[in-house]
Amino acid sequence: MVNGHDLRTAREAVGLSLATLAQTTGKSSGHLSRTERGERLVTPPIVAAYERALGTKIDPGGGTVVDTQLRQEGDEVERRKLLAAIAAASMGGVPSEPLSRLLDGLASSTLPSRVGDTEVQAVRQATNLFTSWDMRGGGYRTACEMAKAHLRWAVSLLDQSMTDEVRAQLNSAIAALADRVAWTHYDTGTPGSASRLYTLALRTAADGDDPNLRAHVLLDTSSNVCDLGSPRDAAEIIRLGLGDERLTPAVRANLHGVCARHLASAGDSEGALRHIGQAEEALATADPGHAPEWGRRFLGTPGHFDSVLGLALFAANRRPAARQRLARALDAFGAAGRVRTGLRCRVRLASLHLKDGHPDVGEQEARAALVHMSGVSSVRVIADLRQLRADTVRYPALGDLRADLDTILR
Repeated sequence: MVNGHDLRTAREAVGLSLATLAQTTGKSSGHLSRTERGERLVTPPIVAAYERALGTKIDPGGGTVVDTQLRQEGDEVERRKLLAAIAAASMGGVPSEPLSRLLDGLASSTLPSRVGDTEVQAVRQATNLFTSWDMRGGGYRTACEMAKAHLRWAVSLLDQSMTDEVRAQLNSAIAALADRVAWTHYDTGTPGSASRLYTLALRTAADGDDPNLRAHVLLDTSSNVCDLGSPRDAAEIIRLGLGDERLTPAVRANLHGVCARHLASAGDSEGALRHIGQAEEALATADPGHAPEWGRRFLGTPGHFDSVLGLALFAANRRPAARQRLARALDAFGAAGRVRTGLRCRVRLASLHLKDGHPDVGEQEARAALVHMSGVSSVRVIADLRQLRADTVRYPALGDLRADLDTILR
């Protein structure tokens, strides 16, 4: 005789939720749940209702056999429901059930029994797509949620069977995606979430096959640490990455440039200038055109290293050299999609002009930056704007600019 356990086994076998079954049978979810738990008697009408809804014959012991006629009857019900929905939609009708209900019964994504290059490439493509979205503006919180969903799927792949080579590649692919999502959390002002994501990126990068990526994750992690108030610790983190002799010149130059900024923030101008010099030495042999796939949208962007060194020189208070680098970066960016980095360069350039006694040029650069602030969410840019606002105080004629800055900074 069919019992409640048999009913539940049959329902779960076809991926149907209690809510959807209740709607189909006309019974309440509570009634069906109690029946499946054995708290209510399993009557022949209940068994028949299950069989019609599931398109199966339910046998005692949990076995189910698809019944062609029942399946056809179920298909006919679904066909009629779809036609009714089409008719309602074409006439602007109000749906009779919540949209979320339409997802009931859909099976969750099935993991492959053996992971291969296809899955690794899927993770890499997700990273490229999210990086493209993220670098063209600020935050893109919706895109970030999509990226995190893909990241959860990618991490779950690590429990599946694969060769050692594929596992190493998958770990690196996950590290690149986690690092990018972490950077967005960091730049939109959620350092706690960023720290957890960076931990994930560091762990998977350590098990990966790309020493340059491991070093870059350390670099991005250091920026989070620096902005949490520990610039010297941030510099030490980058030195860990610089200890790997396998780094390409471009990645090494990037590490030196950011390390210089951290040291300048810590008040060590001499150390900052030393790392700027080492970055320039590395760039003399670097070929940005050969940037790794995960770094192509920033390491391979014209003007990237001018922006890195310009921001470092600004922090070290080397104004003429900083102004030259930042202006070159802005000229090179063009349509490269470096929105936030471009804003940082332009705001810093405006501050330099104000510091050097050129308020008209400074205001021009500042207003050019404000034009592009719409939709941008970045704690780094906001911090730069606060500094710019402070630099305007010595110029009473810039009252309108200060008011506009105050509107953004509220």
